[in-house]
Amino acid sequence: MAKRDPEKTARNKIIDELTARLQAMEAEVLKNTGIDSVHSLHGKIGGKFADYIDIKNEVIISADHFISSWLQGYEKRVLEMRDYPDSPECETFKLLQKHKVFKEYLLVF
Repeated sequence: MAKRDPEKTARNKIIDELTARLQAMEAEVLKNTGIDSVHSLHGKIGGKFADYIDIKNEVIISADHFISSWLQGYEKRVLEMRDYPDSPECETFKLLQKHKVFKEYLLVF
């Protein structure tokens, strides 16, 4: 039997833990935000990664670095779109302000 790669095993354990945390919050997030499905929720959160971060050229060194870069890019876009309150960015920002569980979900995602 082939020996298991300890790095892959550790990574898979972290992925499983994060997935479990997201799944535990899903129902409450969907209920509170009025978002129809988990797929729509993930699209709302992850569909704009390339708009907020230069993912082709930026070297992401950690999960914290990714979150920090994403939040900086997101904040810049929200400020640019503040005159358009119905924009997806502004709608997401309102949800983040209103629902703590949505913010927690986004940071884990």
